[in-house]
Amino acid sequence: EIRLSLVGSEMCIRDRLKFILAFIFIQYLNDAKGYLFAIPISSLCIFLVYTYKNGCRVKVLDKKPALRFLLYSTSMIPIGICSILLVNIDKFFIGMQLSSKEIASYNALFLLMSLIQVLVMAINKSYMPKLLKEYSLNGFEALNTLLPELKKYDFIFTFLSVSAFIFSYLIFTALYADKLDYNWRVAACFSITFYLNYKYVMVSNALCIKAEFVKYRIIALIVPLIIIIPMSYLLTLKYGGFGAAISTSLGYIICLLVIQLIVLIKVDKKYRLFDSILNIILSSILLIMLVLFDA
Repeated sequence: EIRLSLVGSEMCIRDRLKFILAFIFIQYLNDAKGYLFAIPISSLCIFLVYTYKNGCRVKVLDKKPALRFLLYSTSMIPIGICSILLVNIDKFFIGMQLSSKEIASYNALFLLMSLIQVLVMAINKSYMPKLLKEYSLNGFEALNTLLPELKKYDFIFTFLSVSAFIFSYLIFTALYADKLDYNWRVAACFSITFYLNYKYVMVSNALCIKAEFVKYRIIALIVPLIIIIPMSYLLTLKYGGFGAAISTSLGYIICLLVIQLIVLIKVDKKYRLFDSILNIILSSILLIMLVLFDA
């Protein structure tokens, strides 16, 4: 018996619980430092609960499938590490350069906007099994066969990303009132970031349908990491929390660009090419407009 939890779903639940616990702490302590205090405490509590509840019990009867699973899982470890670094490198630099209230406001807004990540997981859990089934029948032609369905998902997520940005001010102020400061430019950057992350996930699925292609996803994460580490430091130094949010969005623009190039080379020369180029250009224009507006 192999009992394994779905990592994506657990990450979503973890973030939601962290958001709720942090909200309770800041209301109880009535200070931005209460929010910062809640983050490590809630993370530790959630880790202990999941360790107790989801400990893996493994009884292997067939070594060959177990070995294939182990090799696949091992290849996913550096991908997971780089993904975590990519979305959290900004938190490191704001911790160095901003005040406690600014850090708390930034993280509270990030957790609020990241609620739309639940939809990314839901869409992917619905789409990926269909893609794998179609691939077993028709090979890589499955990517084009399911493209109309993917466009429906694109429309839904685009609508919800814009809605999340529009309503973020009302929700944020209702939750935190005058305890934390809302920054609409940071919220806009987060909305762009999570939208680009959705696009990255959908394009990278083309590599996930074949086990030997999965390793190429690490390239799409290492390249933006190398670029945004110094960029995040400099932008945070110049623009504060807004600069940190910009660097994360730029990281995902690069991420989408690299993964699209890999898919073009390894899988299909036309798959989602126009869509990715359009999203990269529009996202870049929006970020430039935000910077100019801030100036």
